[in-house]
Amino acid sequence: RLIYFTIERAVATLFWSWYERQGRSTLVVFIVAVSVVECLALMAAYFGTFRDPTRSGAGGYSYRYLDILVTLLTNHASFNGFAVLWRYNQTQLGLLKRRGSSFDRYSLSRTYQLRENMIVMRMLARIAAPTVGVLLPGMACYAAYLLLPHSPAFDLPRKLAIAMFDFFVAL
Repeated sequence: RLIYFTIERAVATLFWSWYERQGRSTLVVFIVAVSVVECLALMAAYFGTFRDPTRSGAGGYSYRYLDILVTLLTNHASFNGFAVLWRYNQTQLGLLKRRGSSFDRYSLSRTYQLRENMIVMRMLARIAAPTVGVLLPGMACYAAYLLLPHSPAFDLPRKLAIAMFDFFVAL
């Protein structure tokens, strides 16, 4: 998930001097980021497992829509956080280049951290764009499976949608 990398790079950007020391306390960043991802995965698993499509209300459709809402909000926050960090790192690198290397404003480790952030973020962007393109048809099929009504009239489109989702996951 992008939120893991966004959290980790945000800490590396904002607390660069502490992060550069690579002490044992920096493991806290890893633990917190992984915990956030695991909590989101547990929520998605709960919403997906304890959903009764035959009933509406608290035991049925509300879990399905809550799952979709949590996923959309998480992805939106992750993407926006990543974009803000990207822009912040670019701006800070530009400011350091314009100022020159005066010792009161310039820090080699700060510049190194900003450059490292940009390299990692460019790599993620190069990987993420094709991945989204490959996964989008499968996710659209899954969304159709979730959102189509549970009635005999929609059995064929729903089953076809979930079969196409399985096909795209297998690819």
